[in-house]
Amino acid sequence: MADPKPEDSFPDRKWEEALAFVAPKDGDLAKVTNRTDVTKDPWFKADHVVNPTSHRDAGNPGGYDYGWSQGWSRTSYVQPTTTGSGGPTTTDYTYQIGFSLTPEAGENGPDTALSKFIHEPWAIIGPPLNTLIGNSSVSVGSFDDGAMMLRNVLNHMDFVENDIKSWVKDINVPDSEMQGTAAGAFKRVLVAVQQQVAYLHQEVMSYGDIPTLIDSARVKIHEAMLALVNAADAYRNAPGAWPATHVHDTFFGALATATLQFDAAGDPFLDVPGLGDPTKPDFWSTLEQKSKDAWLKGVADSLDTVAKPQMGYVQTAYQAAIDVIPPTAITMPPYRDLNAPKPPGNDTDAPPPPGNDTDVPPPPGGNDTDVPPPGNDTDAPPGGGDDTTQAPPPPTSKVDGPPKTESNVPPPPPQSKTDGPPQTGGDNTGANNTLLDKNNQAIKDAKGNETQIPPGSHINKDGTITGPDGKLLLGADKKPVVAPPNSHIGSNSYATGNSGSTSKQQLKEQQELQQQQLKQQKSNQQQQLRDQQELQEKQLKQRKAQEAQEVEQEKAYQQALSHVRGQARTETSGNGYGTGGGGRNKLNLEEPPPRAAEKFPGSRTTGEPSTAISDRVRTRTSSGAEPDLAAETAVRESSAMNRTSSNGQPMMPPMGGGGGGGGGGGRDRERRTWLAEDEETWGTSQQAAPGVIG
Repeated sequence: MADPKPEDSFPDRKWEEALAFVAPKDGDLAKVTNRTDVTKDPWFKADHVVNPTSHRDAGNPGGYDYGWSQGWSRTSYVQPTTTGSGGPTTTDYTYQIGFSLTPEAGENGPDTALSKFIHEPWAIIGPPLNTLIGNSSVSVGSFDDGAMMLRNVLNHMDFVENDIKSWVKDINVPDSEMQGTAAGAFKRVLVAVQQQVAYLHQEVMSYGDIPTLIDSARVKIHEAMLALVNAADAYRNAPGAWPATHVHDTFFGALATATLQFDAAGDPFLDVPGLGDPTKPDFWSTLEQKSKDAWLKGVADSLDTVAKPQMGYVQTAYQAAIDVIPPTAITMPPYRDLNAPKPPGNDTDAPPPPGNDTDVPPPPGGNDTDVPPPGNDTDAPPGGGDDTTQAPPPPTSKVDGPPKTESNVPPPPPQSKTDGPPQTGGDNTGANNTLLDKNNQAIKDAKGNETQIPPGSHINKDGTITGPDGKLLLGADKKPVVAPPNSHIGSNSYATGNSGSTSKQQLKEQQELQQQQLKQQKSNQQQQLRDQQELQEKQLKQRKAQEAQEVEQEKAYQQALSHVRGQARTETSGNGYGTGGGGRNKLNLEEPPPRAAEKFPGSRTTGEPSTAISDRVRTRTSSGAEPDLAAETAVRESSAMNRTSSNGQPMMPPMGGGGGGGGGGGRDRERRTWLAEDEETWGTSQQAAPGVIG
């Protein structure tokens, strides 16, 4: 299955949503200015002019941001008089159109939605891009802190595990200072702790390399913010960022194909393709909407095309890190304000009421299953044995606190049977006690089976039998069981009548039940220990493979050192190794002030008709209208990825400076003994060469 493209993660993400992802959660920048905030208000003033019959040579109307004019002539014929005057007469006129933009669309004031839309990206992205602390939504430094903290914790786990291993190997072994039963128990505790540490390490890293994926997420969010800033730079310097540019192109582009026509009466009219008649309201609403659509298309083409993939990259990296972080197994206590007044009846600091002392031992036969009865500890290891395969049982309620019951009191003693007492009101055959006649012979039913009575039952005066739950016993025919006269319940049960005393047999059964429960518990603990040992063996195999790889690397390193030792008597000790460094560049997000050069393009005339544009309106015709930000962009790119958060590879020891020095002048031939040569090589002799391997 092919991996999804990052663009698919955010199929509908737009520029404003990308900024909102980075924007702080509170303050003036929490609400990002939307493109619809720029287009929701009118762009044109209402005082436009359309005058088809202005006087000759009137030209473009004055006082408007945009002007257009077309001259035309009307010829009339006058009947000649007796004096000879008359004939054709020509009168010249001018068709004029003029209109202006509102301040929100044309002047780019600092409080307008247009100004905020164009200039907000620097204020939003600047802090998280150029500082580690960032803002309340994005903090690049938090990625570094999280990855480094987790690495430190994992390293600490390794140190703890290795320390415990070194302790365990010297406990309860021959010639050890700690031997005996207590030493063996202590050793088992240490082994269990070591296994838990190894298991925790395995659990943290079982899904993937969390620190590395956190580093990757940090890189992606930093790259995304840099891409957004660069896109904002390019858009601000483009002519299409300003509404005046799109109004200019839409208006004059349509009028360039218009032709002045005349009706039957000889009056002029203008039908502009795609816009209509300027004397009609539809002309102006259509012109404004087409200009807004062109501006919105420029936003989508210049900004959305950058925001969509960048947010996809960020989401992919974020999700990869989220998927490998295991869910926490720690239940944190709820937050409690210590200064808040305590509600009545909830004084947790008051002493407990009488009878709720959870430290008192439970009653005999209770839930204290950790203490076996005397003489029954058959699984205990012999004294002085090296029992390293047995781990102590997990902590029980004696260590963690009182049993988890509603009232925090010891649970009741167990019943004599694991399945509970025999039920009454049904067929009770198979119980422990037998119904006997006056001669102590078992009374049998019609099928020859002995009549079984549950413990705790007694015979009533009318011969019926009441069970331990106070209900009459029923036979297989669902009718009450009736005992013959002078019969009684066998000696294995409670005495006849209403007596409830416990017999010796039931006490014995309770002890047997406790022993079975202890054996079952120990069996469960042994199974759990075997599972832990299997996990530990698996982890040890993995670690041995890693250690073997490290040994091979160490051998290669030692071979490199051995090669250098033969040259140690020269003035230099081989090629130098080291790491370079560099300063950190910061992106300068200082917003340059508006320039007077942000004007409309000059008057556009192509013969007749003529056009005019006021200098009042701010516009762009090329990227040169704003200060060139090439230097700022270069600084920004150079500071994009100076900071990393990975541990890096171990650095080789510095081997001195420069290349190899000159020969030893033939001294390498003057070998006397290996000891003498080593003294010269490592500097132990007073006549040793000054070269030292670092």
